Amino acid sequence: MNQLAFITFDVSQQGIKTSLSMQGILTIEGDLDTIIARATHIYKEALGEMSVLLKEREQLISNKKRVPARLIWRIGDVIFRLNDDLAKLNLQIDDTYRHLIRDLELKRKWIEKVVILRRHIPQLDLIPEMATWGAFEKGTRRKAHALLHSK
Repeated sequence: MNQLAFITFDVSQQGIKTSLSMQGILTIEGDLDTIIARATHIYKEALGEMSVLLKEREQLISNKKRVPARLIWRIGDVIFRLNDDLAKLNLQIDDTYRHLIRDLELKRKWIEKVVILRRHIPQLDLIPEMATWGAFEKGTRRKAHALLHSK
């Protein structure tokens, strides 16, 4: 397996500026412009999908409704797909958490919990439809394991 090259995305009003590590420039096979364009598209699409899910979360919170655990799992799944899709191009984001904190204006600890939920519960349908994020937010790993072992 090839070592993945680091890629960085800087989002601004003008669009996304993408930078590839020197190692990436030297080791990536294929047309660099095409690969960078595909990587940028993948990142932009993932940000858009996460933004929609986060807006749905914010609306629930502002309406004083409970946030479904499945909604949060879906955000984590987008992060997993983002990393998988970039890996298919032999790329990885240089500090994914830093990118998401900056571009989605989230707290690191919250993103870490979202990723833990997704990592330890591999399928959406394993989460009961009525389960809330509040039930998983504290002790996420332990509660995810408990859920899996209760099935």
